[in-house]
Amino acid sequence: MCASAMGASSVMSQTQKEELPTVGSRLVLPEITLLNGEVLKPEQTQGKLVVIYWWASWCPFCALQSPEIQKLHAQYQSKGCSKGARLVGR
Repeated sequence: MCASAMGASSVMSQTQKEELPTVGSRLVLPEITLLNGEVLKPEQTQGKLVVIYWWASWCPFCALQSPEIQKLHAQYQSKGCSKGARLVGR
């Protein structure tokens, strides 16, 4: 399972080091409420490629990326790729 989360940050002391996942690494997916109200649970994604797309309505970069995300989903959906979208900062 691959996932990408953009815009996540945390406040940490200088003595702490945040270990970030590498591109393509397997991540533990939390329960995510999708825009249609359904809840995507980790057990539903076992062994599947899942792309989680974080976006905001006010973000110009998100507006540019959204059509590309849709194209990728259409291209890989037949191969079992699932997509979830998460709106932030309504």
